[in-house]
Amino acid sequence: MSVLGNVLMLIVTVSTIDAGKIISRVDSVQNAPLSKKALFTMTIEDRNGNKTVRSGITYETKDEKRLIKFTEPASVKGIAFLSLPGDLMYVYLPSFRKIRRIATSVKNTNFAGTDFTYDELSTFKY
Repeated sequence: MSVLGNVLMLIVTVSTIDAGKIISRVDSVQNAPLSKKALFTMTIEDRNGNKTVRSGITYETKDEKRLIKFTEPASVKGIAFLSLPGDLMYVYLPSFRKIRRIATSVKNTNFAGTDFTYDELSTFKY
């Protein structure tokens, strides 16, 4: 079979798959473990090209609970974000020793100087 024939066959095969089934499979793989723990490192670059590196840990449970906590550098150490089912979100600011609920109206604001919004950090099922 020619290369064009293989490409056409691939296109036909892929186009026959239902998008809902694909999303369902992604969701089942993502949510298969009972809980997840991950260490992360992110590099943030500002407009001038200055880079800062942050490290942290994230925990996630199958019942849509997620905790993200910075561990380094000292300027953000201890800042944490908690996402719970029912669209409840909280942030802990260690410098104030306070837990603050994230209002629905500010879910699209950035978290702790990153490009991630609170909404993007929350858990959800496809």
